[in-house]
Amino acid sequence: MRHYQVILMTVLVRFTWRMKKILIFLTLVPGFVFAQQNNQNDVWRLRLVDSLTLKAIENVTVTVNDLAAFMTDVNGMVSLRKQNVGLNGSLKFSCIGYNTSQFKMRAGYNMPDTIKMLRSIISLKEVKINSAKATKIALGETADEYKGRYYPLVNEELALYIPNKKKLSAIIASVYFFVNDGLKGIDKPFKVQLYTKNDDSLYPDKEMIKDSIIVYNPKKLHKLEVDLTKYNLQVPVNGFFIVFETLSAKWYGDDLVQYGQQYCHRVPGIDRDYENINDWMVQNDPRIGADREYSLTRRDRDHENPWTTFALGENFAMGAILIEN
Repeated sequence: MRHYQVILMTVLVRFTWRMKKILIFLTLVPGFVFAQQNNQNDVWRLRLVDSLTLKAIENVTVTVNDLAAFMTDVNGMVSLRKQNVGLNGSLKFSCIGYNTSQFKMRAGYNMPDTIKMLRSIISLKEVKINSAKATKIALGETADEYKGRYYPLVNEELALYIPNKKKLSAIIASVYFFVNDGLKGIDKPFKVQLYTKNDDSLYPDKEMIKDSIIVYNPKKLHKLEVDLTKYNLQVPVNGFFIVFETLSAKWYGDDLVQYGQQYCHRVPGIDRDYENINDWMVQNDPRIGADREYSLTRRDRDHENPWTTFALGENFAMGAILIEN
């Protein structure tokens, strides 16, 4: 009998302990749910869309109070902690192909669930010089016909160095490109940029334009001229690089074209010239220097891949129009 009493007492103790754990769990569950609700209420879910098409924009960089940066997902969504933004905080939105914009918090106003971004599109038109005394100088490749063509991949920069041999005091009024339809994408967009050149390097140094200039060619023109007069860019003493850059694959869709044994995205090609086709993409050409034009290319700038120089005379068909001061 005593033995059974011991067993019974042991069972009761275990049962009581389990019941306590259950009660503790049930007590904590409402608190857990409440905490979850609080966390959800503390999250600001924001969507970034194109102001014209209202389509979601992926890979928008959202900078909070000039400190932390976040990226939008494929649906254009980003989640931010309200307490990190603050009542007087600010957000900055930047994305290739769109104007950089800001949103500042204001007391008494709700946080919006959608922000519209303006696309940065350059209209293709000839530069108009109002002053009759202005002298236009063309530098770079200016021929109407070229011996060869170059078909870039996505995320590739093509650069042509323009030396300032005469140490001109001038502004860069426009840049031009001779594009082709070798990959059936002559009407597709590309990015334009200018870089400075350092004395001690063959490669581009600093960006001269902070905007993302995206050029469209719906008329499928062979020569495109892009007006840069609004930037009032002075020609650097060491000259400058003109850059033709293809965009990421999402800009060109999934409709590929066959070229040789491979399938490529439909991107715009660019014409080129050469002195000896057997010298194609020769690095460390000893003839390259600060007083001659030369071309180079780079794949995927986001990963800081090195630039590759072409042999002297292997130039891309691009150039610039200057206006002397």
